Amino acid sequence: VFNGLQTAAMRKRINITLAKELGKRFLLMSIELVEIDSMKTLQLADKHELTFYDASYLYLSKSQSAELLTLDKKLKREFN
Repeated sequence: VFNGLQTAAMRKRINITLAKELGKRFLLMSIELVEIDSMKTLQLADKHELTFYDASYLYLSKSQSAELLTLDKKLKREFN
């Protein structure tokens, strides 16, 4: 989230004051953190030719029995 805010500010899509405010709001949200199994995620990445980052979302979707919500056409086509 903070990388996205910093990138948006750097590219002049938002100013740094707004980026900081949005960052503060994000930190106040109640978000449950769930660990991934790095080895299983690496196996998924290799098997499906995904980045580790994308494979981590796939792993979480599978391990939590949750629908994978994505705008990534390849992920959507193969896993939804």
